Amino acid sequence: MADEISVIQATIEAAQIQKWGTIWGAIIGGIAIGVGVYFSWRTYLHLQKEARLAETRKNVYLELVENYSKMITGFQALLSDLDQNWNTQKKLVLDFSTTIDKAAFICETSTKEQIYKFLEIFIEKFRDLQEKINPLIVKKREIDKLVSMNTRSMNLFDVASNEYENIKLFGEGVERIPKIQKYFDEKLKESEGYINSMKKIGENIKNESKELSPLITELINESNKNANKVVHLLRKELGAKTDIELDKKLQNLMIIE
Repeated sequence: MADEISVIQATIEAAQIQKWGTIWGAIIGGIAIGVGVYFSWRTYLHLQKEARLAETRKNVYLELVENYSKMITGFQALLSDLDQNWNTQKKLVLDFSTTIDKAAFICETSTKEQIYKFLEIFIEKFRDLQEKINPLIVKKREIDKLVSMNTRSMNLFDVASNEYENIKLFGEGVERIPKIQKYFDEKLKESEGYINSMKKIGENIKNESKELSPLITELINESNKNANKVVHLLRKELGAKTDIELDKKLQNLMIIE
């Protein structure tokens, strides 16, 4: 009888051990599944984050290249109409500056260092150019003001001329003719003064503008040379294949003699 009880107790204990073994196995298995799901989730989030960053970089870098191209083209056309184009050019430089700041924010450290090297040289060259252009813009506005004053003077001359013709035609107010003729002389002399001032300022602008072309050429050539280094790194970040030797050949084609 005692042996039977011992057998029954051993059977119960074995069953309990098996039950707890099953429970702990289920717990451990659940934990393993949970850990696996967690790390899979983390990997998915990481890949998703990397994909979003790559897409953002692509969009910003393409925008940067586009704005750089527009800015350089603007510099090349600057002298055709300095007064009008300068305002447009400052907007193009601002757009480029904004985009390159965005690129520097999201790019790799090595690329960021090259971007800042580019900016340091570009800003110096641009300020040199700006110091030469701003006085010319002021002088151009002086000419515009003189043109306006001369136009007003000639309009008054035309009014007096019409009055003179009416007097000659109808014979009324003949006594005013000497005064009108004197007024003619005054307006012609006034107009001559405006024209001479415009010519003088125009010659100054022409002479000083000769200094702009070398500055613009130097800015464009230096910028293209340094931009090529930045573009090489940006393309590398995006996974695009780069041929350094081919890039150098293309860079040489962009040099303005």
